[in-house]
Amino acid sequence: MTDIHINVGLLSSIIDDSVQFYWEMIAKDTLCENATLHFNHIPAELSCENCHTTFNIQRELIPCPSGGASRVKILSGNEFRVESIEITK
Repeated sequence: MTDIHINVGLLSSIIDDSVQFYWEMIAKDTLCENATLHFNHIPAELSCENCHTTFNIQRELIPCPSGGASRVKILSGNEFRVESIEITK
């Protein structure tokens, strides 16, 4: 059994089902054919570049809730990476 843990940020535009679909295609007839993909969803956290307020968003980018400024820096939420791979015999 092989488990692959993947971090996917809310803002990354990555869809779990699409990754799973393509994984099954590329892993076919390899050691990883029966691997289980585990998706860890990372929330989107932003920082206002004007007032330095840190805030989370649920879907799309929004202005700062404190002052309404649109100059924001993404702190997290755009990730797409393999966090770990577990292989058991």
